[in-house]
Amino acid sequence: MSQHIGIVMIGTSPRPDIISEVRNYITEDVEINQVGALDGFYKKDLEFTEIKKQEELVTRLQDGSEIHVPKSFILPKMQQKVDKLNETSVDLITLLCSGSFPKLKSDLPLVYPHKLIYGTLESIGIKRNIGIIVPSASQIDSMKKDFEDHGFSTVCTSASPYSDEDNQLEIAARDLCRKEVDLILLNCFGYSLEMKRLVSEACGVPVILVRSLLGRTLGELSS
Repeated sequence: MSQHIGIVMIGTSPRPDIISEVRNYITEDVEINQVGALDGFYKKDLEFTEIKKQEELVTRLQDGSEIHVPKSFILPKMQQKVDKLNETSVDLITLLCSGSFPKLKSDLPLVYPHKLIYGTLESIGIKRNIGIIVPSASQIDSMKKDFEDHGFSTVCTSASPYSDEDNQLEIAARDLCRKEVDLILLNCFGYSLEMKRLVSEACGVPVILVRSLLGRTLGELSS
């Protein structure tokens, strides 16, 4: 039974917009300790002139602005946060990013959301015609390769969860619908339950949201 969960996010903490929805699946007595890989950084320190496509991660800063950062910059900082959480009273740690990550060192159980996604798709036997929506178009090629490496055939498109542009997500969902996907994955923690509802109504196929997938898993581990 885990009564104290540590959450490591790739951006800045806290993220009440995400945690409030993850909380839907976790009992109130469970404590959550949020830490961010970019905590303590100024925005001017995070201006990267060029990011390789396979390196790009998308997150949000405390001022609400979207930011793109390279994975090689984030990884050592995530390991530092995991190290610090290992020294606290948490019982379990989870990453709050659905991107593919190498194994981090941790003496405590550490949940990798991307492995939850692969395991879920494997368990329901869907290997082809998987529609994936990611925040940035530059992530599409690397995302397709990650899934192909695990035996899945995907159709990918992009729509930022942090953009004010009207109907961007609905347009992406309808585009996938025209390509006759069997299922849609909203592959970023920036996507909300309301966004899942919108995509489901636009396309009429099952939609997997990483927020709720992780929330349900943490609920099982903490009950």
